[in-house]
Amino acid sequence: MLAVMDKKVRNLSVRIAMACFVLLAVVHGQGQNAQTKKTDGTTPDLTPVTLSMKWPRGDRHYGPNFIWLSTPCQASGDVPCECTMTFKVINSKGFADYISSFGDGQVPVVYQVMYGADGFARGQRLESVGSWQADRFHLNEQALSVLYTFKGGKPRQKQPAHTNGTADCFPPKRN
Repeated sequence: MLAVMDKKVRNLSVRIAMACFVLLAVVHGQGQNAQTKKTDGTTPDLTPVTLSMKWPRGDRHYGPNFIWLSTPCQASGDVPCECTMTFKVINSKGFADYISSFGDGQVPVVYQVMYGADGFARGQRLESVGSWQADRFHLNEQALSVLYTFKGGKPRQKQPAHTNGTADCFPPKRN
């Protein structure tokens, strides 16, 4: 009995350790954004980029103050995609009312973007959502997510695609 229980605890411990590892990898990846220093010790050049995002308000699960922002990708190649932000933590009536004040208009979301030598975005840091500065939001709410849309095919049919994650959200920089 003790051996069976010990095996269950060990399996649970392994699952918890793996979940923590994934969480740390995600947090570390978020930290590898526009704050990274160049090899010569200087801070990289940041370019402000405004994304005009559409919005709906409210969600059955998160409530009436939930805000979801989205805009089409600007640099995607093979696969159509959409860049999104969700505001679950702030859950503020004031913020939801502010976003609602845009009516049918789009919300200006400004990111400071670090571009690579190839002209593609390599990191980004939220600056503001409209007039609301980034420090008013939880770290999770400052991140972009990307939804890729794969067109139908036959079951188990492979669809090769090249994607660049959140770099697809920003227009390439022309030198």
